Amino acid sequence: MIDVTNDTASLGIDALLYISGLHSYISSLNSPKDKVILPANKFTKDKSEKEQTEDQKNINKKYIEYQTISLVIDYLLLGNSCLEQYDYQGALVNYNQVLQLNPNIADAYLGRACTRCRIGDIQGAKDDFEQAILINPVDAQLYFNRGSFHYDTGNINDAIEDYNQGIKINNNNFYAFFMRGNIYYELGNKKAAIEDYTQSLRINPKSAEAYFNRGFLHYQTRDTQKAIEDFTEAISIDNKKIEAYFWRGIARYDRRIDKGAIIDFTQVIKLDPNQASAYVRRGIVFDQIREYEKAIEDFDSALIINPNFAEAYENRGAVYRQLGHMPYAIRNLQKAANFYDKQGKDEAYQRVLDMLRQVYELQNFL
Repeated sequence: MIDVTNDTASLGIDALLYISGLHSYISSLNSPKDKVILPANKFTKDKSEKEQTEDQKNINKKYIEYQTISLVIDYLLLGNSCLEQYDYQGALVNYNQVLQLNPNIADAYLGRACTRCRIGDIQGAKDDFEQAILINPVDAQLYFNRGSFHYDTGNINDAIEDYNQGIKINNNNFYAFFMRGNIYYELGNKKAAIEDYTQSLRINPKSAEAYFNRGFLHYQTRDTQKAIEDFTEAISIDNKKIEAYFWRGIARYDRRIDKGAIIDFTQVIKLDPNQASAYVRRGIVFDQIREYEKAIEDFDSALIINPNFAEAYENRGAVYRQLGHMPYAIRNLQKAANFYDKQGKDEAYQRVLDMLRQVYELQNFL
């Protein structure tokens, strides 16, 4: 590469080219054959031959290190791209290449763990998550990712431990608190779940899902006012969130806010005309305020959508009973009882049987 003539050493710029290193620089030169001139005394006189050899070795070593880093990055990006495109075989090949070049890249183990999880290699995924955390035990995201893995594979307690550890490292992660809240809810720990949803909303106050989940828990713990407030916040963020309208309607009905409940169930039906449950719930409210014809119309609509809807038959039978149409009441209640029996809903089945006995007694009296 080096040409020494008349006490000067010349180095062609082309000789410095390595993969992706100087392409843009070379292309900007007017003459790619220009030489870089190095004073001979700096290169040959000040340093001994041994020192020059050591310098060259260091240059070669650095060159190899840079090349390795470049390849690691390229393979890692290719692996991530394959994973995003569901090319799991390609992802595995590229992540393996990364780890052959450098076995201490946590992101490569993480990517391979996600890939193995998707192809059903649960043990392999578990091993890769553990290796990634061994390499970088202070990366909160690794614990959050492994927590999701444990949750998806049914290891709930391990998932909680991972989220706990990740939150100790980084307590400003919305997803971690939100997911841990979901797990606590599944375990029946409603208080802890509400606390986690509350913390997640401090981090991200624009999450309609977190407001809805917390509102649903407030409703289950009989705090209907807080439930209504949370459902309202969820709707203000996402005005097409059907479940928030539906459950706010139920909560409003419980608090005898009948007009508000009707508005909410009507909105559900506008967003999705096939929501049979919304028709039934609105029909119940109409029954409550003695608008019986509207109630029957809603129960009819629900049964057009779902002819096996036991609750619609039950409530339509109850309305007919109040109107004094006993044959219609009996027919609807019998259908409700049959469907409840087939569905194994014993409590509802017994409730309808009690109603039927009352109807029979009233019919005989009349």
